[in-house]
Amino acid sequence: MTGKTIYTIGHGRHPFAYFLELLQNFEIEFVCDVRTFARSRWPQFNGFVLAELLSDNTIGYEHLPETGGKFKPNPADMEWGVGRIVEIASR
Repeated sequence: MTGKTIYTIGHGRHPFAYFLELLQNFEIEFVCDVRTFARSRWPQFNGFVLAELLSDNTIGYEHLPETGGKFKPNPADMEWGVGRIVEIASR
């Protein structure tokens, strides 16, 4: 995975357009959603909506609740989730 960078980002209360601008400014091609539940009080950041909005802008999306998010993950699940993120980043 030489030369690859994995970033972290939160959406806060930003409109999707600003979130997208941040992703595009850093040339992000894929978002791994590590929330336990891909839901938000901000509808544009609910999993299915977010996946569609990102896809419309040629950015991939995958929900990876195994990585922990809200609850303490099972170590094997956490290891799998982090491995999946590294696999995606190495493409």
